Amino acid sequence: MLRHFSSMAEQLNLNIGSQEVFKLRMIGIDCVCRKVIYLRAELLKTRMQSINLDNVIHCTYRKIYLPLPDSNIHKDIPMVLSEIVLEFDTSELTTISVPFFHYLLDHHSAAEEAELKAKKWESMMRKILSKRSAVYAVATN
Repeated sequence: MLRHFSSMAEQLNLNIGSQEVFKLRMIGIDCVCRKVIYLRAELLKTRMQSINLDNVIHCTYRKIYLPLPDSNIHKDIPMVLSEIVLEFDTSELTTISVPFFHYLLDHHSAAEEAELKAKKWESMMRKILSKRSAVYAVATN
């Protein structure tokens, strides 16, 4: 998968400075070109997504919970962690979700590490996005 990820980055003329590897998934960033690429291996193919940070307004990590499937309907429904995602809100009013953990793909013990990685990437994205905001503010004044 790393070879495929490197090949995709090369095709997009990206120089990946930071990357993270998960079970069947990878994320990487080229800070100079301000692009994030995300690669996900599926049954018969690999899906790649490119995110242009110039179109991103905000980035945050989020934990998504779902009710347990066999719980009785009452006011205290037990919840289970379903996903940990990094969400990119774009200027086109769309949200791109990049999963760091999914309960169907990952063992529950991987959730804590995935959350730490998602927080690290959220922090990195906020720094990169704030630099653009600062440059934009100087240019418009």
